[in-house]
Amino acid sequence: MDIERSRWPQEFGDLLGYEFFSREREHAPVRTLRMLADDPGNQLYFRRLDDLSRELAERLRCLREQPAISTQPPAAATAETTVFLAEVTPDLEAWRDNLRSQLKQVGIQALPATYYDRSPPAFQAAMEKDLAVSTLFVQLLGPYITPKTHDLPKGYEGLQLELARAAGKPILRWHDPKLDRKTVKDPELLACEPVMVMPFEDFKREVEQQARLLASQRNLPPTAGEAFALINAKTPDMAVAQDICRVLEDHAIGYDIIDETENLINLAQLYDYHALIVIYGQCEQVWVQKQVRDCRTVMLGKKASVPVCAVYTGPPPGKEPLRIKPPRFHFFSDSREPAFQRFIAAIQAQVMV
Repeated sequence: MDIERSRWPQEFGDLLGYEFFSREREHAPVRTLRMLADDPGNQLYFRRLDDLSRELAERLRCLREQPAISTQPPAAATAETTVFLAEVTPDLEAWRDNLRSQLKQVGIQALPATYYDRSPPAFQAAMEKDLAVSTLFVQLLGPYITPKTHDLPKGYEGLQLELARAAGKPILRWHDPKLDRKTVKDPELLACEPVMVMPFEDFKREVEQQARLLASQRNLPPTAGEAFALINAKTPDMAVAQDICRVLEDHAIGYDIIDETENLINLAQLYDYHALIVIYGQCEQVWVQKQVRDCRTVMLGKKASVPVCAVYTGPPPGKEPLRIKPPRFHFFSDSREPAFQRFIAAIQAQVMV
């Protein structure tokens, strides 16, 4: 049964709870998990029951181990390996619970740990506090959205995404490959940031890997030197190169931009660049292929301080896919992609060598 939170005992007001019911969207009729015809074997019911029993056991264990009267405040979450799981519409709750359980099993904390006040200012304040100790923002998307109001013009989904952007957090978003985009109530929300479309089990692994990667970056000791990247772009793509440079600066990585008039191989042999980046934007594919081959020549020719090589695919969209993909190269089209974060981590590791 779905009992309104206003009727909950005050002591339970901010608890997340376990829902033993399902509904397709906000204000839709509630269906008891044991009565779902599309859930053979009552898998959802027993999964929720198992999660509840595990948490009860954990709480009882903690109560037994702690002193009768504790003078220590409860431990606060840290940003070491903490993921923020955005709130979702009811039809996606089972997916979100599944991801939360998986993260907990592998030792990654998932926030929020409490239920947020529904007033937009209070919701924002609580979320900003949790985001501050999170390394990664994860959002699951489906056809529905929460109602939009004057105080909440983009719904809770849009508000959460805006706050994650403002906090500068890496963003991972997903939707089911079976989702019919024609049924999506808010196409703008779906299109405003990259979305991973893959089996959910693959996405769960991606979230775990990205969370651990970000945590390892935070734990890197001070660098022995300063990272320096060479960016190769044809003249029409200089604006794209400048955009990449601003992101590199945010990661304390210096840069050197060259155009089609300069020789990449000669410069890479003269100077110790930690990274080589080729921009594939408005330029011809044949030029990009040539620069990528030159980057590979540099990689193979160096016995030490081998640079990390990457291709950034920028605008315009809809161009022919690149017809070259050497091993050990990084490929990305957005600085918020996990692939870009892996590239940055590789540069930082290169500096430590």
